[in-house]
Amino acid sequence: MPTFADSFWTRDFHTGISTLFAKLNQGCVENEEFISLFTARMEGELDYGARLTLVEKNNKPLKTGFDRDDGASLKNAFKGIAEQMVREGETHYTIGTNIRQMVVDPFTKWSEEHAQRVHYSEAILNNSLKVYNTKYKVVEKVSKKYFNKCRVFETLKHGMTEEEVVAQLSLEEEEDDDKPVSIGKKDYKTSELKQLLADMLQKIPQTQIKVTLLGTYDHVSTGSQIAEYLQKTLQVANLDECEMIGNDLIHHGYLRKVNTSVGSTIGQANTFVNSGSFHYQWKELAYHLANLPIDSNGTDPVYPSKMTNYIDDLKSTFEEPSLTKLNKDIKELDQVYRIEVQKLDKIRCDLEELMIDHLTFMEKCELDRLRALKKVILDFTACISNNITQIKSSIDQILVYEESISPTNDLLFLLQNYRTGPFEPRVIMYENYYDSPKQQIFGVSLETRCKNDTKNVPIIVSSILSYMDTVYPNLPDDDVRTKIWLIPVRLQSTHALRSQIEQVHSDGLTPEFWSNHPPEVIASVLKLYLLELPDSLVSSSVYDVIKLIYQQYPNDEDQRILGVSNVLKDLDKSQLATVNVICTHFQRLISILRENTQQPDTTLAENFEDGISQEFSSCILRPKQNTNVTMGDRHPFRLVHDLLTHKKEVMRLVKRSASVKSSSAPMSSSSSEFSTGSGSNSGVKRKDSTLQYRLKQAVEAQASHESSRTPSASQIPQIDTIQE
Repeated sequence: MPTFADSFWTRDFHTGISTLFAKLNQGCVENEEFISLFTARMEGELDYGARLTLVEKNNKPLKTGFDRDDGASLKNAFKGIAEQMVREGETHYTIGTNIRQMVVDPFTKWSEEHAQRVHYSEAILNNSLKVYNTKYKVVEKVSKKYFNKCRVFETLKHGMTEEEVVAQLSLEEEEDDDKPVSIGKKDYKTSELKQLLADMLQKIPQTQIKVTLLGTYDHVSTGSQIAEYLQKTLQVANLDECEMIGNDLIHHGYLRKVNTSVGSTIGQANTFVNSGSFHYQWKELAYHLANLPIDSNGTDPVYPSKMTNYIDDLKSTFEEPSLTKLNKDIKELDQVYRIEVQKLDKIRCDLEELMIDHLTFMEKCELDRLRALKKVILDFTACISNNITQIKSSIDQILVYEESISPTNDLLFLLQNYRTGPFEPRVIMYENYYDSPKQQIFGVSLETRCKNDTKNVPIIVSSILSYMDTVYPNLPDDDVRTKIWLIPVRLQSTHALRSQIEQVHSDGLTPEFWSNHPPEVIASVLKLYLLELPDSLVSSSVYDVIKLIYQQYPNDEDQRILGVSNVLKDLDKSQLATVNVICTHFQRLISILRENTQQPDTTLAENFEDGISQEFSSCILRPKQNTNVTMGDRHPFRLVHDLLTHKKEVMRLVKRSASVKSSSAPMSSSSSEFSTGSGSNSGVKRKDSTLQYRLKQAVEAQASHESSRTPSASQIPQIDTIQE
């Protein structure tokens, strides 16, 4: 049965969270509806009971009627009926009181507490998501700044025509039109920025100054005039903040410093100073954005063209040694960008951990709500049925409704109809402008990781599986060995080991390193590594092809295996080799589990094979995008099951297809990756019946082939269903 923790994930996080909490808040409304329903019945019983108890008092025998005669049977019948009505009224009043005390009051209190739990979790997750999105925007901004610097650097190195520069500037201006602009401590939308610039251009005094050799500048204001406007109009009391706003106006191209002497220091070209001795010219861009005409008091303004502004800014910023300085700036930005990516990925990991904790908690809360409603309906019927036998048929019908409620099925219905996708972590990647990252392990494509490791199988995969081979013999029994790969592990523990792996890199993944961590956490981090790959081991591009194979040949094993082999032969060498060592590792473990069983019952091995196939199905094969259709697909599970059961035959057909495809060309060295494995211990005789001894033999036999093969072993990761 799927769980909340593995059902409400989307790439933007928000959609999955909002979908779930929309349903949970709907549940809170449903609680209120039940309370309203029970309250209406309670009030009806109390009102009806109160009226019936007054029937005898308000309908006493009249002197002109039944009170004239004593002992008449008709009079006794009248009085008896009245007394019965009073008793019935008392019964109805008792029912109403019981409904209030046993149903309405306690369930109202419980519902309020349940709603508080739901709202608390929703607020916590939304606040954490806001932190993530804020940091994501910071990374985007730093990334854009870094790549823009790199492009400017390349432009200065190789040259660019005036038309190309203008075109590039126009394109960048169009891209930035809808983005907020930071001026000082505030972010301005385009409409707000237009209003601010228009007000400044109209209220701040402007003059015309002449600069020796450089000519005349119109629309010039002093630093003190601009600061005075900021203090009076925008209520900026801090002079440092005034200079910050001035620097931002220069940075965004609305203002430029006018060097009043030829020998002005280049380093001060883009700084704002609150002084009457420093002059700043309002640039054409400011007038254009403010929608104001450029007026030079009757004379044509001496104002540089857009291209000249750009060239002047480049000169003021990147004069000799401009390339050296810019290269230094790029390196500094690269470092900042890398650090911000790491911070964002840490926030992403924390958010995923928090989501799993709260999703697990919300699943428990929703199940408790459904169970509480089931119980409160039973209490409601008890309040009535224990007092009035006359309405037994109505109570029986209510009990039928109560018995028909299944909290588990209702929860399953919610998941089947509203789940947005399984756990699908998306790594925040650091991208270097000039080279691909060589040290990063998680989130890097399989082909790139293998290239950096100079192996056909990533070192993280082979080293984990090799280490697990040495762990098995030391475990107490078969049940413990199988549970290593199937039990849930807290995502916090998995992320902690993931972080350590990224710090030591591939060279540090030694047996000594792994020995410091529990086997189940090591298994979980392998699962997480495969889930964080940009694509599944069997490429998502063949997802529909494999689905068609299993639809056409559900019971024809030979045709199914042939079809799968034809698809696998087109995989990259690294993909095929990694799939092979994973299947080899588990196939060998399953085989030894069967042989170690002393009785005909092979339930443990079969259950383990099914569990591995289910847990690792989305790691071996997953769609490009999860939809309502793909979430119900079973062919990824069946593919893994077939690979574990028929790996030898599949790989034989793959090798044969590869040989035919390459004609007389020799087989790629990667073929050795999947030519052995399952039979690595086939020639060893057992000296006793213990699994420890057989595993020791298998590991030793496997090690004898290491010189001609890539590192042995690799295991498929299970989807990390984390629960408290």
